[in-house]
This record gives sequence, structure tokens and C-alpha cells, in this order.
Amino acid sequence: MSSYPERGCEKARAYIIRRYDDLPEDYDDQTGLKYRDEPVTKEESYDIFGGIIDARAADRILRVLHGRRVAGTLPDPDEPSGLAYWERVAHAKGLDWLRKTIPLDEDFNAVTRAELELAELEGKKPPRKGLYSPNAAGYTGPSINIWRTNDKPGKGSKSVYGESGLDYIRKVEQERLDALEEKAKKDEAKGVEYKTGTLESVNTRTRVELRRPGENSRLKYYLERAEKVLPDAPPDMTVFERLFPSGLVVLLTIGGVCTYAYFYTPPARADRLFPDIPPAFATVTSIILLNLAVYALWHHPPAFVYLNKYFLAVPGYPRALSMIGCMFSHQEFFGHLLPNMFFLYFVGHRLHDEIGRGDFIAAYIGVGALASFVSLAAWVVRRTFVVSTLGASGAIYGVISTYLWLDPTAQVRFFGSIPPDSVPGIPAWVLLLMLMGPDLLAVTSKRSLPVKMDHWAHLGGFGGGILAAEILKRTREKRRMTMMERRNKAMMTRQTGV
Repeated sequence: MSSYPERGCEKARAYIIRRYDDLPEDYDDQTGLKYRDEPVTKEESYDIFGGIIDARAADRILRVLHGRRVAGTLPDPDEPSGLAYWERVAHAKGLDWLRKTIPLDEDFNAVTRAELELAELEGKKPPRKGLYSPNAAGYTGPSINIWRTNDKPGKGSKSVYGESGLDYIRKVEQERLDALEEKAKKDEAKGVEYKTGTLESVNTRTRVELRRPGENSRLKYYLERAEKVLPDAPPDMTVFERLFPSGLVVLLTIGGVCTYAYFYTPPARADRLFPDIPPAFATVTSIILLNLAVYALWHHPPAFVYLNKYFLAVPGYPRALSMIGCMFSHQEFFGHLLPNMFFLYFVGHRLHDEIGRGDFIAAYIGVGALASFVSLAAWVVRRTFVVSTLGASGAIYGVISTYLWLDPTAQVRFFGSIPPDSVPGIPAWVLLLMLMGPDLLAVTSKRSLPVKMDHWAHLGGFGGGILAAEILKRTREKRRMTMMERRNKAMMTRQTGV
């Protein structure tokens, strides 16, 4: 039974789950549990979180945190957190509010879950099916890294947070690892190699000390240095003050690339750096290589501080140049960079062949910058400051929508043969609406769902691409007429000899 007093909770007791044993079979750690009948209001969200997130995000965080309190899955604070500083602040404030409002015995729930984990490690059957699966794979969403402090540190514990129920598992695993380490030392002393049957030369490069996450002193230094890029709390600024510098940079960028496209003249083949490579391939591949280079920098700790400044859009403390840098920035390869570059390669080639290098570069960078600003404005207006965004999705959707809107009635066939010629293809405008549909539903839905994609950046890319296509259709005809006039004038000059 909980040792916490339950003040004023008679009504809540009927529907709020507080004990691990009462968890529903379909409990999802990323959806959480209901913590009261109605979600928090805008005013309550401001009182709890200080205005750094909107009411929908506040409700989502509180549901997840309450669920993890009951499920005993609040992570240990000694483990490194992948959350940004303001995200950790928001989670800590939400957890503090829940503990004051909905008291429950978190230690009991954590110990109960730990017993199930221990039973699984020992090969025993967990008492409840479908409730706990610590080795389940497939989840790639964000995690909440929050723990609670115990009233008194556990006996022998070095942590000021005391011992959690998960310490049972650590002790069992530690004994097993100690035994393996002792055996490895004996084998090393005897010069025995079990894997290949041969001796391996060991030098300073191959002898590596294994460390737990976060124990590398150099990595810790670079992480702390990168975190200092942001202030301890979002500065008190108006919407205009947050958006004006970034908006100005975006306008200057769009103006610059449009000027470049207007005066761009394709060089003669002999004057090109790689004359045997098609211009579309050279342009698109260069953009892909630039994205790969920034991805590689995200795995080079000394670059973290510069990447956090100029290649990550942070609504709580926006930097104007990040509107350009963030659209070349990816931290995940298979889940983010690879699909973006796949669509850029295949659709980008076709659009480049259609409009030429100057207009393609202008559309890609201009629409990408506009999409970044739309995303920033959406978060700032809603006062959601615990998020950060990056990625080329806005620019990629801009390329796709520009290509489709240049001829919206064209019949689209995938890979040139799907659907077959005997069946009408999909009109380009219909395909464009189908692509926009999920993002439109996401931003208009009233349900509180986990945010894993920047839907506003996607919509900014779609809208910017349609606008770019309209501009291109008007300017292309004007350019064609101008070039014909120049060509006719030159022919007349040669004929008359004047």
C-alpha cells in the first residue's frame, strides 16, 4: 500500500491507475496513462511548465510521465540523457507536478517491475503476459529520461538518488560480468585466443578500455561545451523578436538565389569542371555529398558546438543562420538522411532536367529556407520551446511539389510503367494532395499524439514548391520570348552586315 497521503483524491481514485499490478494489458510506454479526466488547460500548462510548451505537448508529457511512474520505467538519472536542456527541464517540472497532484508509490512499482526483469534474466516465466517485454525491438521514438529521488540513499549506494528497484538486475548482471572479466584475464595471461586459434598482436590501437556511456572524459567535455550554446532558460522575447532575424535571413536568401537564377548562364561543355558528367547528376550529387558531410560532422564531437549553433533550429533560442544550415543537417542515417537523399536523387534529376541548374538551385535553397522558417514560426507562435528541428525534408518536399505542379494535369507513372499504359495514371495534382494529406491531418488533429516529424516544415515545403512552380511557369515563357527576340535580332544583324 502506498505510504503517500492521498489528499482530495476521492474522485480521482475511481479512474486513475496508480499501481503496477493494475496496468492494462495494452499499456504503451510512449502513450502513457490518463492522469485525470480532462487534459491540462493553457493556463495550467503555463503554471506547470512556465510557458516553454503548449497545452497539447504538456498533456502528452504528463500522460507519458504518469504511465512511467506506474510502470516503473522512469530511467536512472545516472545514465546519460539524450534530451536537450530545456526538454529535461520540462520533464522535471511535469514530474514534480504529478508527484504533488497524484501521489503514488513509485518505489513499489519499480521494484515490482524489477522482479519481473529478474525473473526473465533467471529464465523464469513472467507472471503477466503481454505486460513486460524488455527486449522488444522496433521502437525508434523519443525517450523521456527522468528519475525520482528517494527519501534516503540505499545502503552502500554511491548515488545521492539512492537505490532503485532496478538495482536488483544490476547486481545480478554485475556478478555475471565480474566472472566473465576474471575468466578473460586468466585467458589473456595464458595467451589463449579462442575465436581464431592464433595469437593476436596487441598494441595501443587495438587494446581498448571499455567504458560505460558518458564516462569518456573528452566526449563529456564536448557535450558540455555544446550544451552551453543555449542559455539555462528560454529568454523572455516577443514573437517578433524571435522571428524577425530569421525571417530577414530567409528573405535575403530567397532574394539572393532568385538573383543567381536570373543571371545564371549555363557554361559551355568545354568550360565545365567535369564535362562528361550530366549537369543534373553533378548538381544533385553535390547536394547529397554536402548532406553526407554534415551528417559525418554530427559524429565528430569537436564540431558539436558549431552544429548546435548553425545546423539546428531551436525555437527557444533561434539563430538566424540556422534557417539555412538545418536543411543540410541530419543526425540519423537510415531513418532520416537516406530516405531524403533517395527522393532528392530521383525527383531532383527530373526537375533539374526540366528547369535547369540555376532555377533548380534557387528552388531547392529558397523553398528549403522558407520551410525552415514556417516550422520555426509555428513552434514560436505556440510557445513550444523544448523542440529542435533539422533535416532536408522541407526542401525535398519543395522539389517534389515543384515538379508535380509544373504540369498538374500530367499523368504520373512510377518507374515509367506503373500503372501500365492501358490504365490512366495518377494526375499530378492528386498525387500532390495525397502526399500533403498526412501532414495536414497531423497539424489539424485535436488528438495529443507524439511528435516525431516536423509537419509544419513539410507543409512549408509543399507550399513553397507550388509557389516556385507558378513563378517558374511565368518566367520561363518570358525568358523564351526574350531569347527568341535576341536570336532573331542576331540573325538579322548577320544578314545585313550591320
